[in-house]
Amino acid sequence: MKYGILSYERKKLSLNGRDTQNMGDWVQTIAMEMLYNEWGIDNYIKVSRNDAHDYDGEYVVLPINGFNTFVNRVSYKTKTFPLSAKIIPVFFSFHLHDFIIDKEIKDQFKRYEPIGCRDEETMKNMRDNGIDAYLSGCVTALFPKRKDKEYTKICGVDLPKGIEEYMPDNIKNNLECYSALYRIKRTDGPDIMTEKEAMDAYSTAKKMLDYYRDNAALVITSRLHIASPCMAMGIPVILVKEEFDGRFSWIDKFLPLYEREEWRKINWNPIPVEYEEFKISAKEFLYKKIVETYDNNVERYIISEFYENRNRSHYNRFLIQQIKRIGSKVGKKCKYSLWGVINKTIIVNNVIREIYPEWKLEEVYDLMVKGKFEGKCIRNPLNLDVKTDVIYIVVAPKAQVEAKKIVSQLKGKYVLINFDGINWENNL
Repeated sequence: MKYGILSYERKKLSLNGRDTQNMGDWVQTIAMEMLYNEWGIDNYIKVSRNDAHDYDGEYVVLPINGFNTFVNRVSYKTKTFPLSAKIIPVFFSFHLHDFIIDKEIKDQFKRYEPIGCRDEETMKNMRDNGIDAYLSGCVTALFPKRKDKEYTKICGVDLPKGIEEYMPDNIKNNLECYSALYRIKRTDGPDIMTEKEAMDAYSTAKKMLDYYRDNAALVITSRLHIASPCMAMGIPVILVKEEFDGRFSWIDKFLPLYEREEWRKINWNPIPVEYEEFKISAKEFLYKKIVETYDNNVERYIISEFYENRNRSHYNRFLIQQIKRIGSKVGKKCKYSLWGVINKTIIVNNVIREIYPEWKLEEVYDLMVKGKFEGKCIRNPLNLDVKTDVIYIVVAPKAQVEAKKIVSQLKGKYVLINFDGINWENNL
């Protein structure tokens, strides 16, 4: 079992020559690497946010930080939620853009609550959905403070149009302009970001942060993940944008949010934000949370991995073949009833649900057994009202002769399961 860091490989590309990677994503990866290095954690792996749903590597304790959405906005072939069973998440610095959370994903959030939310918008969303949550801020606000010395560069990063009109001459005349977008110009090849492109974006983001840390006397930006790490490193920051959304509903604890109507009020000579004691507390809390999660799970998953890593045999192979034969005759949509409640009835129904999830279980019959099966009341077959659009799958061997007779007389469709033979008798 490993510790993990969320990364951003395998982004879906449009291949129009204008694809971009927001280096702010990689800044969050770099922030977690910085923390792991500080804590002496070196047995970690990277897990792509874009593949977190399908991840099938080693079991991993993975801090889930950063921007997430359920909406498939650009036809992603990959997705994050619900997370793979191989991921044991630690939610901290988590932003969720969607307000509507479906039950499966909500259940996963509930399983790992309380959720550490990067911003107040996400925290409120979680609480409105009945999920315990708290406001954690962003891990990028935990970068170490730089050395005190004289710095000279004035850096503008993705500035909103028109802001220069409000700048004093000493800033405007010395402004260096940059972008936090990594551009991918190709128009052919794989429609997923390549490993080299991901590494280039990561390296570019790291060099960008190093440059601001080592040179910037002032950073002016519209980008959250430029403002936050620069602020943490002790760089004076001006955060300016046409309009701010809920993603920023935490950083205004430290920095004014200057929207267009307030650009005339900008303080062009800000001082560094001082919050080193808070950083220590926040880092201690996160370290404890991650390590406790690891310690509480490592032994069970070492045992599990031992058994999971093997050459697997074939299970229910004959049963699967026969269910597929039925499917070849009736299609992917079918109504069926089960006759005879025995241990193997559960296996039969599980295989059906796995292969044909759109099939609908109508009724369950048994002469002796009472109660419920899969939420259906078990009915007496002597009161059977055969429906011609339903297949009657007879599982119990002792019931097959009588079941065949009853269903045939009423012009119904039946399948008699034979667990010992090659062919199942049916009238489909």
